[in-house]
Parts: sequence; structure tokens; C-alpha cells
Amino acid sequence: MQKVLSLGYPAELISPLLIREISLLENRPPKSSSHETEDAGNSRLQGSLPFDARFVNWDWNFLKLRCAGTLFNSIRIDIHPLKLSESLSCTPFMEMVFLSEWQQIISKASNYLKTCRDTLQSTTKERVDYISIVTHQTHDFLVLNELQEGTPFLQELNQSLQKAFGSLIKNNPQIIIRGLHTQ
Repeated sequence: MQKVLSLGYPAELISPLLIREISLLENRPPKSSSHETEDAGNSRLQGSLPFDARFVNWDWNFLKLRCAGTLFNSIRIDIHPLKLSESLSCTPFMEMVFLSEWQQIISKASNYLKTCRDTLQSTTKERVDYISIVTHQTHDFLVLNELQEGTPFLQELNQSLQKAFGSLIKNNPQIIIRGLHTQ
């Protein structure tokens, strides 16, 4: 709230929706990039957190972490269910096999992120304001695996992300998930 007030917004006009929209805007990758960016450019946390494939114990092609935002201390999680599904080569698609791999990756990422967050807080006294989770190529994932939009399976994926990363932020609504459409 203090950060938004410092931008000059009158207190009576600040709503959770305004804060969410500002968060979404500042957490987008630069438009000049034709491919996904690894670094956030001007993030205040950049350089403070070891977000790189060299430091993690999961396949970075499936889930990437990066610092994002200039107003808030935010972390962006880019997750690629299509790439994970393609690597499993399950024909026909087997939800249990996919969910098992999915859960392992997000559990490893959540544990790593918790360690990074705790180290950040103890060494710099900074804290993470929110986490944005962006799920890429959801439509292609559904088409490849012959799943319907709004399938309960997508709700399971959403819930697993909330469970894995929700405990990292004290106020759980500060987890923003984009890309999984559950209707």
C-alpha cells in the first residue's frame, strides 16, 4: 500500500484490484523481446537471487524463475506444461504420469524458492511482495493431450501451484496465476 501511495494515488482510490493490475503490468517481459527473457531488466531483486539453470535440480526448460517488477519485489515463475508433456511422450495422455512429474518439479522449485526467500530476508532484510505464475502454451497443451477447456484437470494444476507456492507469501492472494483457464 505504501509503495502505491508513493506513486501519488489517493488512498481512497487504492483497491486490491488496482494493486493487482499494477503488479500484472510491471511483471510483463519487455515487448521488444521476441523470445522469453531470462532477466527482468530493472528488477530491484535482480542480482540478489540465484535464478539460473546452473543452480537448480529440475529441468529449467519446464520451469524458470526470475526476478520481476520495479515497484514491488516480485518473482515470476514461467512454467511450460506443454514441454513437460512432450518430454513424457505419453500416448495416450496419462494424467497420473504427468501430475507426478509436474508435482516433483513444482515441489523442487518451491523448496528452492523458499531457501532463496529466507536467504534474501536474512541477508538484505528485503522481502518478496508477490509471486506471479505464468503458464505458457496452455491451449497447445490441451490440444496435444486431447483435453477440454475448463477440464477439472486444469483446476488440479491450479490448486497444485497454489499449494506449492502459496505458503511462500504470507498473504496468499499475492499469488497471481495466469495462463490456466478453468472457466
